[in-house]
Amino acid sequence: MVAQIGTNTNTSDVVTTPSAISVDASTAVTLLPERTDTTPFIRATIYNSGNQTLWIRNYPASQDNLKRGERLIPGQQLTLELPNMGINEYSGIYNSGGARDVFVQYI
Repeated sequence: MVAQIGTNTNTSDVVTTPSAISVDASTAVTLLPERTDTTPFIRATIYNSGNQTLWIRNYPASQDNLKRGERLIPGQQLTLELPNMGINEYSGIYNSGGARDVFVQYI
């Protein structure tokens, strides 16, 4: 089923729920890939299942390992929806501690 959302068209009605993404405090990792014309996302959620603050950054993980962006406290979920959703890659890094799981779902 194709849904029309404003000027954007969702090309799939399948929700993508990748396996848990392991994130630590030393190296930023990609949480949500860059959107393209062939992979448009209309909605995405990022859930912090860890016990530390997760920093969500709207730029590639390969750029740096700085702890800045939007704070996501433990147990909190961030929902991104069009038209207020960036098209860049979203990356994340924990404030401190070892690796913990982050869950991402998008459609």
